[in-house]
Amino acid sequence: MAITPRYFADGTNDSGVCTIVGNKTPDPPIVACGDGTGTYVDPQPGLVDLFPAGGARSVVFQPLTIKLSDDVRTYFPFYSEDRTYLGQTLCYSWAYHVPCEQSG
Repeated sequence: MAITPRYFADGTNDSGVCTIVGNKTPDPPIVACGDGTGTYVDPQPGLVDLFPAGGARSVVFQPLTIKLSDDVRTYFPFYSEDRTYLGQTLCYSWAYHVPCEQSG
């Protein structure tokens, strides 16, 4: 399981968190988010879609978040134990709500 703070598009923390839990089935990892009070809130657009389906027993490690001049990016180390995904790093842009490679 990985836990990451939620960020507004301007890079400030919105006091909430998102958890990403690997899945035993070929479904993508499960993404759930909460606000500062612990109430469930929808994940930001594009965050759920960042994680691929198809690999059973997926594992997501603790992410690394960096702030650039106009973006905040979180990098998620990821693999699946069935070897469909041998190891990769997925990147999410909080400013643009897309995978980093689409944020420009």
